[in-house]
Order: sequence, then structure tokens, then C-alpha cells
Amino acid sequence: MGKNYITYKAIVAVLLGNAFEFYCFILFVVLSPYIGKAFFSNANETVSQIVTYGISFCGYASRPFGAMLLGNMSDIYSRKKALCWSVLITGIITFLIGVLPIYKHVGVITVLALIFLRFGQGFLVSGEEGGAAVYLAEVIEGNKKCLIGSLVLSSVFFGILSGRVVCNVVEYYSPSQFMYDYGWRIPFLIALPLALAINKMRKNVPEIRWQSNTYQAFNFSPIKELFSKYKKCSLQLIMCCSAYASITCFMMVYLPSTCKIYFPAIIFTGGIGVMMIMLPIFGFLSDIVTPSRFLKKGLIAAIILTVPAVYMLTMPGLLFKSIGLFWLYFNTSLIAAPIFPYLVQSFPRNNRCTGVSFVFNTSVSIFSGAFPFICSIINIFNTSILIPAYLIMGLAILSYILLLNASKHTIENNFSLHSTPPVKS
Repeated sequence: MGKNYITYKAIVAVLLGNAFEFYCFILFVVLSPYIGKAFFSNANETVSQIVTYGISFCGYASRPFGAMLLGNMSDIYSRKKALCWSVLITGIITFLIGVLPIYKHVGVITVLALIFLRFGQGFLVSGEEGGAAVYLAEVIEGNKKCLIGSLVLSSVFFGILSGRVVCNVVEYYSPSQFMYDYGWRIPFLIALPLALAINKMRKNVPEIRWQSNTYQAFNFSPIKELFSKYKKCSLQLIMCCSAYASITCFMMVYLPSTCKIYFPAIIFTGGIGVMMIMLPIFGFLSDIVTPSRFLKKGLIAAIILTVPAVYMLTMPGLLFKSIGLFWLYFNTSLIAAPIFPYLVQSFPRNNRCTGVSFVFNTSVSIFSGAFPFICSIINIFNTSILIPAYLIMGLAILSYILLLNASKHTIENNFSLHSTPPVKS
């Protein structure tokens, strides 16, 4: 019972920290209109919005770099320490955004500080997802690896949902002028006490046994090994994740901004909750059929049904629209649930965090980051909502083909998710 209690604490601490990091990350996106007004009050609304979104993008651009360096730290030194430092520094950075003086008080210095802090948020969050997935896969014994891995992404959605709820509550109860002056800072400020509490929880989780003598055991660079031994494998896996990256961006970013005429905004917020529930269910099923097979089924579903589902959004009648939207959330969860378990088992344990974090975050940066931009360019010539659906279908075909090839040539079958049991620190 004591062992189960320690394992339960580890799961809760890691998932809460993961949710917290994405709570912090989404604040900048949700509150960008207020941040733009506060920091760029002298510019017109359009310019301030463009600059603010540009700064927000720094959080995405930094993800591959953070993935490599934090993954490297986790592989060489300690999974546990990397997770503890990540959540603590994220809380400090988010708090500092909340106390930054506005542009008219200190000028360009505050803008540079804002860029630096936003870059730091993305840098840290990139190591969090992969690090959490790897740690839990190694610390959990038994045949529930995929279920636990799916909870990592479920906690991401919980963090995003929490951030939106907190911002909406503060906005609802704050007078308009107060919100522009001070109210937008409140969600950032409460990040620090949350970080201190979660960091304390993470300090009490078990350490991975094989890392107890890491300084003596490892005298190599996981980054160097990743690009020397596993370069081709990593490239294949980045492309295998392209369908996941594009479909999640489509559901989380593109549809809420372009389909307001079909659904009220609350529907899309509720959809995040739907995926939070679906992910553990599909993670449980992935443990039965293996993550690679389950991912293949999700990709086949995306290839066949994404375009019809999106087409249903344009049909008259709420029934068809609801069926189409539900299927898209269903399919997104179907692809997302096995992603981390599949990546985790594709790298050896001494290079696992670096590999998983780099592959996942690079794919997200490229395909999630470029997806709205490409769709916007295409919409200049063709405004059909089906265009993004065809892009997703194409990436799903590519992902499926590469997944078949990766199953033959990657190290998936050579390394086990199971590691030496953890020890209590």
C-alpha cells in the first residue's frame, strides 16, 4: 500500500505540474488584447495586436531549443530534478510578466524583457510535456503505460482550460478600465504560489533508480547522440507526429477563430473538456492493442473521415454540425492518446527525454505553427473550409506511411518502456 501511495503521489504531482505549465503558457494568448493595450498604448490597435502576437510566437519558436537542453539535463542528471526546476522557474517567469512596468514608464526595456520572459515560458514548457511523459512511463510499473501517457496530454488540456476559466472569471468581475490597468496581471501573479506548492509536491516523488549514480554512469551528450545515432529515426518520428500537430491546431486554434458563425465560443471550450475525458479512455485501449497500432487506427480514421466531418459543419441543421464537430474531437483524441507512449518507447532510456521532447516539440512548432499561416494564404484564393481538412488528410496519409516504415526501422522494438523500479528519495 505504501508503494502504491508513492506512485499515486508521483502521478498527481507530475500531472498537476504539467497542467500548471500550460496554464501559464496560455495566459499570454488569452490576455494578449490587454497586454497589447498596456505595453503598446501609443500604437494603434492593429499594430499593438500584431506586435503582441509576435511576442507570443516567441513561446513557440523556443520550444525545440528548450526540448533539447531540458531533455539533455533530464537524461544526464535527473528526471525528477528537471521537472522540479521546470515548474518553479516557470512560476517565477510568469509572475515577472505580471509585475513588468508598462512601456510608457521604462520604454523599450520592458518590451525586451517581455520577449525574454515569453521565450523562457516556451523554453520551459517544451521540456515539461516530454519530461512528464518519460518520467511517468519509467516510474509506473505494470501495463498502464499508455493510460498514464494519455493523461499527460489530458492534463495539458486541463491546464489550458483552467487558464481560460481564470481569465474569464477575472474579466467578468473586473471593471473594463481596471482590467486594462491591473486586472490582466492577476492570473500571472497567482502563478508563483501555485508553482511553490507544486514544486514541493514534486520534491517528494520517487527518483528513477538507474539515475542514482548519473555522474558516474553517463559521460556523453544525449543531444550529440540524438543527431548522430538517431537522426533518421527522429526525422521520421517528427513527420509521424505531423497529423497530430495539425489536427490539434485545427481544433484548438483554427476552428474557434473561423467557425464562430456555426457555433458559440462556449462549444469550443467545452470541446477541450470532451477531449480531456476521451484521452484516458483511448489511452486505456492503447494498452490493449499497443500504441503504434492504435495510432495507425486513428490516422486511418483521419484519412477517411476528416473531410466529411468538416463538410458537415457547413450543412444546415444543428444535428449535422454537432455530429461533425463531435467526430473531429473524437478523432483528435484518437490520434493524441498514443502519441507520447509511442515516442517514449522509441528511444533508449539514456537518451529518452532528449529524443521525445525534441521530436514532439519540433513537430508542434513546425506543423501547428505553420498550419494557420498556410491556411490563411490558401484562403486568399479559396475560402472553402474544406481546404484545412484536405491538409490534415494529406498529413495523416504521410504520417501513416512513415509510421509503417518506422515500425520496421526505428528502435521501438529494441527498447522497453520498463526500467528499473524507482526508489524513494
